[in-house]
Parts: sequence; C-alpha cells; structure tokens
Amino acid sequence: MVTIGVSIPIMFAVFIPIAVVYLLIQKLYIPTSRQLKRLESVSRSPIYNQFGETLLGLSSIRAYGKSETFIGYNQGLTDDNVRSYYMNITSNRWLSTRLEIIGHIVIFMTALISILQKSSTTASQAGLAISTAMGVTAALNWVVRMYSELEINVVSVERVNEYSVLKTERPLLTNTPPHEPGPTKVL
Repeated sequence: MVTIGVSIPIMFAVFIPIAVVYLLIQKLYIPTSRQLKRLESVSRSPIYNQFGETLLGLSSIRAYGKSETFIGYNQGLTDDNVRSYYMNITSNRWLSTRLEIIGHIVIFMTALISILQKSSTTASQAGLAISTAMGVTAALNWVVRMYSELEINVVSVERVNEYSVLKTERPLLTNTPPHEPGPTKVL
C-alpha cells in the first residue's frame, strides 16, 4: 500500500474508506460464521453418538428388524448437519465475493487515478502501482480470511472447555459382591 501511495499519492485517500469497508465486512462475517460453525459442530455430535450406539447394539437392532428405523434416524441427523455445513460454506462464499469486489475496486481506482494523473505519473509508476494493488488485494484477502478462520476455530476450543467443566459421573462400583441366590425348591 505504501508503494501505491508513493507512486500515486492521492491513493492514500482511497485506502481509508477501503480499510473501513474491509473491517466492516470482517465484523459482520466473523460472528455469523462463528455461530454457523457452532451449529455445525453441535449437529455433528449426535451423528457420532448415534453411530457409536448403533455399533454397540447392532445385534439387537438386526434381531428386532429395526435396521430401517436406525438408517432413517441417521439420515435425518446427517441432513441436519449437512444443512448447517452448507450454510457455513455459503457464508464463506459471501465473504469471498465481497473481498474480491473490494479488491477489484482497489485495482480499478489505482488504474483510474494513474490514468487521470498521467501528467505527473510515468508508465512505470502506474504499472508498479497496479501490480502492487493486485498483490495487496490478495494479501488483504488472505489476512481477513486467516483472522476469520482463527476466530471461527475458537469454537472448537469453546466446546472442549464446555466438556471439561461438566460434572463427571459417579464411578461404577465394581467391588460389590455378586448377588447370591437363595435356596431353591425343586418340585
């Protein structure tokens, strides 16, 4: 950005509103995406739980002929999870589209201002400014994405913390003597 500003000084005036827009988009995207990631994680847990329980009770499920019931239940849980995942991917595309639009505006403004100031800007300065604008746009997009990913992945840490503060269950008492049957009558 400094290179662009040195080549075309009026671009410093353009950078301030662009930076504000980047921050606004980031402030809007992060809380929404964090909640969508939380929904996705919460909807994934029942799938794993149901799958584990199904594996443990597989012989009983087959014996009672309830395979279709469990398959339907698993499909319902998977549909809920995929719905959350799809919304998460959609919000990611929303961010990508907005960042690319802003990036193209930066490149366009750099090119436009270098054309309008052709008397004070050489072709090499204009070329340097435009190519740097392309690089800066990619770098800013990367920074916004990485910061957003960091914030979003804090959801995993929150869930681990949530499970770490749960009260543990009472331990299974295994030192109790087995129940001895009383005397039996033979008829």
